[in-house]
Amino acid sequence: MQTEERLIECPCGNWEIMCADEQRHHSQTFEHVRNVGDEAMYKCTCGGVVKSTCVAETA
Repeated sequence: MQTEERLIECPCGNWEIMCADEQRHHSQTFEHVRNVGDEAMYKCTCGGVVKSTCVAETA
């Protein structure tokens, strides 16, 4: 079975993995800034802004 996960990773070391089907603004670690196509921009607690990446995960 293959599912998609949304990876959010900041150069400062903060990161989060969430189901790609989950609403993008439901991040627990990052503040959702805006959607960018199938991805989204997030603001980290350090002030950095990063773009998520969706990847296929094989279960």
